Amino acid sequence: YVHVPFCKSICDFCNYERLRPSHPGALTGWRDRVLASIEAFAPAVERLEFHALYVGGGTPSVLPARILREVFAALDARLRWHPRSNRSIELDPALVSADKIAAMREHGFHRFSFGVQTTDKSVNQAHNRGPQGPDTVRRCLDLLPDAVGTSVTADVLLGLQGVSPGDTLRDLELLLSHPRRPAVDLFHLTPTEHYVDGHFGGDPEAAA
Repeated sequence: YVHVPFCKSICDFCNYERLRPSHPGALTGWRDRVLASIEAFAPAVERLEFHALYVGGGTPSVLPARILREVFAALDARLRWHPRSNRSIELDPALVSADKIAAMREHGFHRFSFGVQTTDKSVNQAHNRGPQGPDTVRRCLDLLPDAVGTSVTADVLLGLQGVSPGDTLRDLELLLSHPRRPAVDLFHLTPTEHYVDGHFGGDPEAAA
């Protein structure tokens, strides 16, 4: 597992530890630490064969394609991999580009997951996610490969303030009507006290 702690924005429904990079040096500094860590532990595991690589976060797709390639190349060069190893990575649909996807495919990634949560732009903006809408999600799906052996999973979040069951059904229809036909994972929001105070006026029953 390789952890990328950065996100483009700090969504206020998220309970994970994450950082918003304040300048490009934060990303290159992370890269340097990861490359140094690979060099440090590679000799200790040189006899092992690895069968899975998961790159999560945070949001790995916040990294430029150049940094993705540098980290993936170091992992490939310094560790032994099974020829059919599973390689998975998490994405933000607003940060996906053709060059980043190409970097992932060059290094054998074939399992992709990304958070939709909702396609309602106003709800996303109210939750500090940015103006992600249906077009952002479609563009992400358009860029992802459709090769044999590739899987794509989209996450949808239930319980967000401002999202009705009908809104969620429309999001599912959008995802499943796309030619890419992603798998869909439904998660229910865990409403923290901070979230309930900020979005439901401090009423936990309203957030239930």
